[in-house]
Amino acid sequence: MMSDPDLLSVQDLCIGIPGKDAGPALVENVGFCLNRGEILGITGQSGSGKTLTAMALAGILPRPLAVRSGKIWFQGSPVLPEKGRGNFLVPGRDILMLFQSPSRALDPWVRIGVHLTDAVKAARKASGITRYEKPKEVAVRALEKTGLDAEVYDRYPFELSGGQRQRCLMALALAVKPRILIADEPATGQDDIHKSLVIKSIRELAENEGTAVILISHDLRGLQGLVRNLAVIYRGRQIEAGPARDMIQTPGHAHTRELVRAMRFMEGGGR
Repeated sequence: MMSDPDLLSVQDLCIGIPGKDAGPALVENVGFCLNRGEILGITGQSGSGKTLTAMALAGILPRPLAVRSGKIWFQGSPVLPEKGRGNFLVPGRDILMLFQSPSRALDPWVRIGVHLTDAVKAARKASGITRYEKPKEVAVRALEKTGLDAEVYDRYPFELSGGQRQRCLMALALAVKPRILIADEPATGQDDIHKSLVIKSIRELAENEGTAVILISHDLRGLQGLVRNLAVIYRGRQIEAGPARDMIQTPGHAHTRELVRAMRFMEGGGR
């Protein structure tokens, strides 16, 4: 009996400007598999290519960048996210990306409630759902799960702090419940209490909704204990991937060893 295909499978992903004379790739050699309910961590220093990798998967690479080569499968079918045709991931329903900067996702002149309810309606329309709970009730409950008051529903993004806006994006993910969630530094700007709420929200999506999660962070300490598998990108190239526990205990690449040493240093309080 053949086993079910992975929810998402990536092989030898290469990103850059297309064309023979366009210069070297910005990201290359990226590959991993992800199943329902799994949490994958992608780590590496700032500027290594983590966010570009995520944007390629979500089909939102900025022009003129494109996927030069490699293969992406979603539920066993090939995906061409940079072309937006054929088999592709439907934004909101199949995949949702939360940026590190909320300003890239939230229109400052649109109320938070409109952002959330519009996303819920779009995802449900794409899924063909006709009977469901009222979008406002879903949105308010999602906001409260991230530690935000119900009144935030009627506020504008510019009236909120950066950390509050970031949690609004997490609330959007809780309301939409995508099949794949990509979260780029989701705990940035949060204090310890609210950081724990963000982590709890991610676990809830993975464990209760079966959402596959890709967490992007330069902080290996923040990924430890949360992700099952880990991929390390260094200077635009994936250098190592595997079970997070094994990679942290016995890192194979010199850069991974540097990340682990930095993590141990921070755990020791900077000593």
